[in-house]
Amino acid sequence: MSVHCGNKFVCHNVFRSLFMATTKPNLQRRKLSTLIMEQVKHTTLATETTSMNAIASDTIAMKIARCKQMSEYNQRLKAHASKFRKRDQSQLNAVAIIEEMKEKGFQPTSQNYLQLLMGISLQRHRTHKQNQRMELWFEELLRLELLKRNPWPKLKKAVMAMSLKGHPNMKAMFLKLDSLHTVQDSACWNAAIMGCVRDRQLQDAEELLTLAQERNLASSESYQILIDVYLFLQDQPSASRIFSLMIQHNVAADFPIFESFISYYMSLPTNDDTFRTLDRLWQAVLLTSTHNIPDDMIFKLLSYYGLHGELSRGEQVYLDVKSRHQKLDRRCLGQLNKIIIGFCNKRQLPSALSLMYDLVGQGYNPSSRVLCKIINACKDMDDREAAQQLITTIQQVDPGAKLAQQCFDALDAQD
Repeated sequence: MSVHCGNKFVCHNVFRSLFMATTKPNLQRRKLSTLIMEQVKHTTLATETTSMNAIASDTIAMKIARCKQMSEYNQRLKAHASKFRKRDQSQLNAVAIIEEMKEKGFQPTSQNYLQLLMGISLQRHRTHKQNQRMELWFEELLRLELLKRNPWPKLKKAVMAMSLKGHPNMKAMFLKLDSLHTVQDSACWNAAIMGCVRDRQLQDAEELLTLAQERNLASSESYQILIDVYLFLQDQPSASRIFSLMIQHNVAADFPIFESFISYYMSLPTNDDTFRTLDRLWQAVLLTSTHNIPDDMIFKLLSYYGLHGELSRGEQVYLDVKSRHQKLDRRCLGQLNKIIIGFCNKRQLPSALSLMYDLVGQGYNPSSRVLCKIINACKDMDDREAAQQLITTIQQVDPGAKLAQQCFDALDAQD
């Protein structure tokens, strides 16, 4: 029994030693395998991260390089565009840069084409090829800008630029823009009309005016553009026709339009018909205006009537302005003084005295030179009393009035 148990204990120890001997190495091998796998995994991740960082750095560096190159292209195009109006070679250089950009995978921007367009818009007397170039750049700008959410600011800027010197196809380009992006801006329609006018495409300009009127986008300025050019070309019937259309369309004429007609008739040989037409235009100004009449218009009329001896008409201009409670500026007052002197020279003493009294009553400072002229005229007409009364009235109205000694000398010289 004891021998059996002893043998059993020995067997147990043997099996135990065998089990431990076989189990421990297996655990160590598993730990080693896991450790190796983790190390390989970390090494792989580190390699991949390094590789990705290197790729990202290369991408960033490439983008920076392309941005820098694009900036250089922009600067070169802008520099050439600033010289377009002086040299055709600058335009050819710009075309070459655009082609180079495309070949190297750079897409010219709408801003590039806008700069080129603004540069060539300043050039006078463009050749047919240069006009084609301008039209191509506008189409490229239109194509690129219409892809954006708000294309209008740059497109309007382009139209305004093209109107500066005009273009033979201005109407076609503008209507193409309008068909793709409806133009509701009156100023832009006026610019398109002006662009046609400046290239002497007057029929195109009138067609654009008609379209603008149909959309209720025609202003008095729209009609004035054509009126001015027809008057410049001495084509008064066409100017009057456009003015009649303006009245038919219930567009109120403003001062610049009347001033254009007044300046035109002043340039014609003087005769009764011219004077009567100017009278009618002046009455139209008085009837249609609710604001102060521009000083330039008053000055022109006073100067014209004074120069051509139509003194009563000049006096009437002053009286009309006075009835509107409008003051004359210094230049206009100077011209009115010349009219008073004109009355003195023609021995029309009542008219000269009437105007002078009116001016003093309105608070204008009397001119010593004009007073001397009136006093001398009174002397020539043997009317010392009228001269004395004028001096006395001025001193009563304005005790502080500084009358030149020459006025008193002229008065005393009558004795």
